[in-house]
Amino acid sequence: MVAYLVQGWDSLTQVREVPDQELQGMFRDIGARLTGDLGRVAHCVIAKIGDRKGATLVLSGRLGPVAAVFVPDESVPARVMVNKDGLRGVVIPAKRGFIVIMGEPGEALAEVEDRIRYSVVWM
Repeated sequence: MVAYLVQGWDSLTQVREVPDQELQGMFRDIGARLTGDLGRVAHCVIAKIGDRKGATLVLSGRLGPVAAVFVPDESVPARVMVNKDGLRGVVIPAKRGFIVIMGEPGEALAEVEDRIRYSVVWM
C-alpha cells in the first residue's frame, strides 16, 4: 500500500473538489458510512485490493495533500509509522481492516487520522 501511494503521488494529488454524493457512494461501496466532515476531498476512487473493494482518498492537510487508502478485511496488529521516498505515513488498524495515511514530511497526520476516525463508520 505504501509503495502504491508513493508511486502514484503526483497523479493522486491533482486538485479537484469531490462532490459529497460521490464521496457518500464510494464509502457505501466499501461497506462504510460517512457521518462527519472529512474536510476538502480532492480525489476518491474505489480500488481493487486483492479480491476486495478498497478506496483511495486525497484529503487536504495543513501543508498539502494527504492520501488515505482504506483496506478492508485485512488486519495489522498495531499502528506503524512509515517513511518512504520522501513521504511520511502511518498504518492504523480499523474496525474492518486498516488505513494507510501518507503525506509530506511535517504534515499533521494525526489530525487527518482523527478526522477519518470521527467521520467514517464501518458497517
